[in-house]
Amino acid sequence: MPLYRLRKKFQRHSGKLSAATMGDWIAKVATTYLGPLGDALRKEVLRSGYLQVDETMFPVQKPKKKGKKNEGKAHRGYLWVYLAPRAKVVMMDYSPSRGRAGPWELLCGYTGAMQTDGYVVYDAFGTRGGITLFGCMAHARCKFYDCRKKEPKKVRHVMEEIRQFYAIERGLRKEGAGPARRVEVRQEEARPVLEKLKPWLEEREHRPSAGWDEAVGYMLNRWEKLACYLEDGKVEIDNNLVENQMRAIALGRKNHLFAGSHAAAQRSAVLYALFATCKLQSVNPIEWLGGVPFLVG
Repeated sequence: MPLYRLRKKFQRHSGKLSAATMGDWIAKVATTYLGPLGDALRKEVLRSGYLQVDETMFPVQKPKKKGKKNEGKAHRGYLWVYLAPRAKVVMMDYSPSRGRAGPWELLCGYTGAMQTDGYVVYDAFGTRGGITLFGCMAHARCKFYDCRKKEPKKVRHVMEEIRQFYAIERGLRKEGAGPARRVEVRQEEARPVLEKLKPWLEEREHRPSAGWDEAVGYMLNRWEKLACYLEDGKVEIDNNLVENQMRAIALGRKNHLFAGSHAAAQRSAVLYALFATCKLQSVNPIEWLGGVPFLVG
């Protein structure tokens, strides 16, 4: 909830608070009290061995320039979200751009699996020793879904094949299968389907159809990243788990519209990450905040 709404609520109960005072409250809590916990989340994420990573736009208000009218435009910053699915820990970081610099610096020293969508910036991490890149089958599926009206028969075939992969994953979840069992079943049931699908797509690549060629190219260009989940039982078939973490950010963005500064955006990242981790750990965030030693008394 944006601070200006909270101020109005206080005013209705004869509480007079300035925007600066409330801003100082948030800044102190997010940096002095909760900042060290944000650092602890980063350490947990870096030693997890398996990350899902995604990014989303996070507008930041531009400072007013003296002698110039404020055009009301916001700077397009980004929140980068790092989820360790097995540890059930989320860490977020704000960057003024969508370039490689933010995640490249933050993930310095990380080794293990890294699962992302097809955004080109992530490809660079494959050149870093110790990191194995995994793709997202859900994003590949969406490309075909978007062109279903243009190529209904071919799309239907691909969707049916992909549906088999997800049916296998549902069965494994229902069974409560561990990593070794997941690899065993994937190799036995999913690999034959993948091995038949690839040549089928290659035969139908470069057809003059809007969307179809893009969908096929997306999947074939990322084939190794999409297929390597067969080899690692701790990795999911897609990065939907980290996509789910974007919902709270989208809701907040709809309410507060933008952060007041780059520093405020980074403070927001700390708060979002801690509350998201509470949710994953089935912890009531209000009760948890009440138990933080720095905030008690």
